[in-house]
Amino acid sequence: MSNNHKLIFLYLGMGLFVFVLILFLFFSFNKGISTHSNQQITPTIINLQSGIKVLQTSPSNKATDVSINTSSLEITFNNPVSIQQNDISILPTTEFSYHIQGNELFIIPTNSLISSSHYAVTVKYSGANGVAQYETFTFTTTGPTPTPLPSSNDNYSQQLGNFIQTHHPELVLVNNLPYQNENFSAIYIDQQNQPFKFVVSSKNGNLNSAKQAFISWAESLGITPSQLNSLDITYQ
Repeated sequence: MSNNHKLIFLYLGMGLFVFVLILFLFFSFNKGISTHSNQQITPTIINLQSGIKVLQTSPSNKATDVSINTSSLEITFNNPVSIQQNDISILPTTEFSYHIQGNELFIIPTNSLISSSHYAVTVKYSGANGVAQYETFTFTTTGPTPTPLPSSNDNYSQQLGNFIQTHHPELVLVNNLPYQNENFSAIYIDQQNQPFKFVVSSKNGNLNSAKQAFISWAESLGITPSQLNSLDITYQ
């Protein structure tokens, strides 16, 4: 075989090698693109509605024949909670301690409950988006039929309302706000683990007139001046 023929075969072999190499790189590159373009990306989901709600209570609401030696009253939430002593009310007035374990609130009466009595337990907590919520459950303790037995739920509701009026004037305001008239506008701010804050704004530029009008309106709700003085109210 002549040298010319050898060179021709050499060039053909080199050309074929380069052609195969190019095809290999081409298909490898396209495969890489296809793999990345079809890859599933799992998004990060952020729960913005991480509010708290009540799952159950013990005793259950409207339970009867509850032992006067019940060691604790319990509320189970769907998430861990932060609750202060003044967020808890018991009617009839009952001394108690409390502790929180995870998402459960335990209210421990200091003494035995009163027999043949109707109880109402109210707890304030932060619900969806931090808005204040109230859970109230009622129960009746063991013993002979109370004398006299409240004749209707309205009578019992009145007792509960009187209790809130006396011991929690801030709740009376919250339940009637926001409110406005020609002299002022009033709102409340829920500071979650802190007492409610109230803001009264003058609508006519006369701050003293707006303050007096607000006080008169609050008194029409049954709130006394001394109770108003105990609340965090800003006049502006």
